[in-house]
Amino acid sequence: MKKLWRWVGRILKWSGIVVLALALLVGCLVGLAFAINAHDEAPTPETKALLVTPPNPFAPEDNIYYAFAGFDAPPGEPMIAVGQARIEAHNKHPASPEAPDPHRLIFKGSTDFCQLMSGSLWQEVPLHRAEVAKLLSDNWELYQRYLALHHLHGYYETASPNYTVSQPVSVRRLYLADVVLHLQSGDAHAQHAALADLNEDVLLWRSVLTGQGGLLSKMLAVANLHSDSLVAGDMIADAGSEVPLDEAYADLIAPIFKPRDWDIGNAFAQEFRTQASLIRQIYAESAGGWGAAEHPDGSAQPRWSRIENEIVARFFKLQATENLFALTTTRLITAAAMDPANFHKRISVRQALWREGFLYNPIGKALARVALPDVGNYSPRAWDGAALQRLVRAGYEIRSAHIDPAQIPAFLAQHPEWSTHPADGRPFLWDPATHELRVQTVAVQSSSPRRFGIPIWQGANAH
Repeated sequence: MKKLWRWVGRILKWSGIVVLALALLVGCLVGLAFAINAHDEAPTPETKALLVTPPNPFAPEDNIYYAFAGFDAPPGEPMIAVGQARIEAHNKHPASPEAPDPHRLIFKGSTDFCQLMSGSLWQEVPLHRAEVAKLLSDNWELYQRYLALHHLHGYYETASPNYTVSQPVSVRRLYLADVVLHLQSGDAHAQHAALADLNEDVLLWRSVLTGQGGLLSKMLAVANLHSDSLVAGDMIADAGSEVPLDEAYADLIAPIFKPRDWDIGNAFAQEFRTQASLIRQIYAESAGGWGAAEHPDGSAQPRWSRIENEIVARFFKLQATENLFALTTTRLITAAAMDPANFHKRISVRQALWREGFLYNPIGKALARVALPDVGNYSPRAWDGAALQRLVRAGYEIRSAHIDPAQIPAFLAQHPEWSTHPADGRPFLWDPATHELRVQTVAVQSSSPRRFGIPIWQGANAH
């Protein structure tokens, strides 16, 4: 029995030593972590630069953003003035959600037959001619407001974070349906006016694409330019359509933007400023101070809560977190440029999040990982939009030059400026069996497929 107790004593002794050693080790690690997190970083040059908001060069009456914000203004009221008032009211009280205006103008009917991204308006809309006429009659004021958008020249988002402006999706579908019917009307004057309308729509969404906005506005512009391109591509391929075949009309019917127009890097900068604003707001509200005896509203905090908040505050560094966001944002901006050499760099933006070691600012790093949006597909989607413009231009040039189908591969090889993807240089795919030319996309396609192929003109006697 004495021998047994000696073994028990030894086990207890060594167990105590191990526990004490572990406790000392944990204490040392905690002390080390507190020491490492005793200071915050100074803002980096990248952070300082990104926090600067570019100046707004547009007068309110020329800002498409205000028009979007007030697009559903009550009947008879000016949409820009209403939109500006709504945004200014939000900026004064950003925490108070604005109730929908009960007198707002609401679109009547459905435009679901217009499949802008996956179908062919050129083929589908003529089957719904009567529906289009009724929709125009029922939504005439909204339709006129959409036409008025074409006379505005700038896009600059002025709302504070967390304000979403609804877009005139149904009205735009109706607009494109009406354009298609006029292009197929057989009336030369109506066709010429419709071509000008389609070009004005392209310029409208180019202004949104190149303006000062977030990712939502950029992706909306890319999608709308996509549908405009498909309408033009189908029109060009239709041997029965009257398409002006002259070099002077090429940029009107099948324009190609400059590469910098498709660079959505400034959207990532805007997203950074939004994130920084929210982080600062959370930091200020959580703790007018973490560790304070009272909540920001004046109510008392439990003692355990104050201790917990004090610990959290030690391991969250505001400026270091902003620097981390700025680092990833800078990489996203670099990857957004349409440079084939940088194309594959977009997948590595998360790698920098833990480079400085996990003990420093762990809460800030965790926040950066959670808050970093799934942005890997945004820039490639814009590049695919640029490729689609090239595709449509190729279709126009083939028809303009009356290229025989058998000579199309050689023609495409001679003109890479119209037949290759601007992001990675891959050639478009020509299918002689279906007479279709298709983009090899760089973006991961969503469950809602987008059409990246167009038929190619085969001559007036084609069937």
